[in-house]
Amino acid sequence: ASDVYKRQVIAYRKMLKFSENVAKERDIEILLKTLLSEIIEITRAEEGYLVLLEDGSPNIKVSKSNNKTSNRDI
Repeated sequence: ASDVYKRQVIAYRKMLKFSENVAKERDIEILLKTLLSEIIEITRAEEGYLVLLEDGSPNIKVSKSNNKTSNRDI
């Protein structure tokens, strides 16, 4: 199989595993960190931000850069 196909299969498996973990996780902080980490890994991004709207205003909840994850006001 091609390299692209292999990467797609790996990404789908990771998304399935993440979905299973989401259904089990009750701690929102852990859930948001895990979500962002998985998205960054699947997309091969260098960094990422999870922005949630609170009272109509965007608020960065979790950011990850250089393999470090931080929470903000969770």
